[in-house]
Amino acid sequence: MVREREFPTPLATALTRAAQTPQQRQANMRFAKAQEKKMGRPEQIITKKQGPQKSPISKIWIILLGFVLCGGVLFELVKLFF
Repeated sequence: MVREREFPTPLATALTRAAQTPQQRQANMRFAKAQEKKMGRPEQIITKKQGPQKSPISKIWIILLGFVLCGGVLFELVKLFF
């Protein structure tokens, strides 16, 4: 026996979705218009200018991490010679 899939009816999907406010509808229309303008253009034109990328962690944390990783070696060398 083959069981048919049950697809939601349009009424069921309409009842589960919230109604759009006029502000949302206008925002969606503006977004759709902006997306249509982008269609067919290469990505280089679409992307905005990107300045130099900032590191996600600060220099202080990088120095601290370097000290934690290499500091043990330094202390062992000092202990070995003195």
